[in-house]
Amino acid sequence: MQNGCTSVMLVAGQGNPKQGAKLATIYQRANGKWTAQVRRGGRLHSNTFSTRALAEKWARGVESDIERGRITGEDEAARRTKVAEAVERYIGERIEGRSHARRDQNRLNALLTATGWGALPLPALRPAAISNYTRERTAAGCRPDTVRLDLAALSAVYQHAITEWGMDIDNPCRRVRRPSLAGTGRDRRLKPGEWERLMEAASDAFRPVLQWAVETAMRREEIARLTWEHVDMKRGTAHLPQTKNGEARTVPLSVAALDVLRGLPTYSPEDKNRSGAVFGVTPDRLTKWMAVTTVKAGVEDMRFHDLRHEATSRLFELGLFNVLEIARITGHKTLSMLSRYTHLDPATLARKLRGEP
Repeated sequence: MQNGCTSVMLVAGQGNPKQGAKLATIYQRANGKWTAQVRRGGRLHSNTFSTRALAEKWARGVESDIERGRITGEDEAARRTKVAEAVERYIGERIEGRSHARRDQNRLNALLTATGWGALPLPALRPAAISNYTRERTAAGCRPDTVRLDLAALSAVYQHAITEWGMDIDNPCRRVRRPSLAGTGRDRRLKPGEWERLMEAASDAFRPVLQWAVETAMRREEIARLTWEHVDMKRGTAHLPQTKNGEARTVPLSVAALDVLRGLPTYSPEDKNRSGAVFGVTPDRLTKWMAVTTVKAGVEDMRFHDLRHEATSRLFELGLFNVLEIARITGHKTLSMLSRYTHLDPATLARKLRGEP
């Protein structure tokens, strides 16, 4: 008897108790519900169910997860915290005020809405459920990189709970195979004559942005946020205090890039205390301008972000920088990601092999 309730002892596995044999206890409470407890290594895992069968099933699952090293403990705070509550708290502590805050928040909320995971306690979300989600999304035609970003966002919530809130739980996303990105990267570069047609079709406001993009390899958001306070015309640099990967970087500017700045209406050589946005445009406006300009120029399947691919590839083709220097310019954190943005022109490589300019 335990607290006046029927107690059933389940021995799951053989071995010396001193060596950590698992022992599950199932007992019925006064209210008719069944509580299952699994104790291992001084830690107690406990949950309550409406039937004994459900309690036994949960206990076997916990024992199996412990055996496979999937969980080290499910503390009380974690079991009381729903996934949706963790996401909300994570957004308030980690995301708000950072770049892409709204996009990351929308991604997490959409994920919970689509899966129903928000109602689960944090330890209840298992790798199997996440694996099923990735397979279903991929089969439905969702891009692999989109699925990977979903998992990365959810994984960040769990890791934050572990490292910042001290919750002793497993991060289920780390035990799920991510969809492969092989063959999914874009390799769109400007074809002969397309650049000239784009520049001719672009508006007076958009033309310098196009030139700036291929000279600096900056992301759309970085261009939109650039302010004169962070441009050093004397040193020939543009500082980006906030970037997509969370790290600041300083971009060296070519002669052509400096000429773009000097040609802007907001630039005055006499003004040494320039301030405000350099281009005065939002990221969404850049996307719309690009769509209008490509149609007018007759350039098909060309996105604004493709200009970053173009610029990165041009840096390699110049032959002036090594890989690490180019990564420093473009802001790519890994060489594998940098390689996805680099699409060298075979004709250019052939000329280099022949020693031609």
